[in-house]
Amino acid sequence: MADQVARLKVTLKGIRPPIWRRLEVPTGFTFQQLNDVIQAAFGWTNSHLHEFRMGRRRIGMPSDDDSPISQVSALIRSIRADLPPDILEAISEPLPLEDEKTVTLAEAFGGAQTRLEYVYDFGDDWRHDVLVERLSDPEPGVLYPRCLTGRRAGPPEDCGGAWGYQAMLEVLADPAHERYDELREWAPYFEPEEFDLSAADEAVRNPPEFWE
Repeated sequence: MADQVARLKVTLKGIRPPIWRRLEVPTGFTFQQLNDVIQAAFGWTNSHLHEFRMGRRRIGMPSDDDSPISQVSALIRSIRADLPPDILEAISEPLPLEDEKTVTLAEAFGGAQTRLEYVYDFGDDWRHDVLVERLSDPEPGVLYPRCLTGRRAGPPEDCGGAWGYQAMLEVLADPAHERYDELREWAPYFEPEEFDLSAADEAVRNPPEFWE
């Protein structure tokens, strides 16, 4: 049986007006492939760690013990034996990280309206709401994945997360601001309201070769 196609709406959290993309991805794709699709659609460079979260389920890159969640998990294990029962019951230890190379969307998506979170760059903490709008059979002659539509440009890398990005927009909207020239030199071609559907769709279909 052929893979179904998941139509996803992916929206960056904490930014107004919202930045979002509507994507169609085969459910036979792994979460590693979904990461590449989201990265391409938003113009990210895939240069930081990322993770998918569905409740307490975590799917992502096999990581070392230095990740924030791994550190919290290790701390909980180290003190668990000394905690009173009422406190122990209230603690929910994060589940182990599942390898995104081995988990497919078909395994994880329970149907339309499934919702998960995609987190990129644990420093800037870019959080994306991923909504499965529908699951359907592929259309004859259509190549997937594809980007159907979207709104606004993806933020530049390393600009400080949602809060830093909003502050950046305020500066760029005021040529008299003391930091205007500095930020415009750092991001000379960035136009926050622009969205090039053709370029986004091309990137989704052909992620940059340097991605691993």
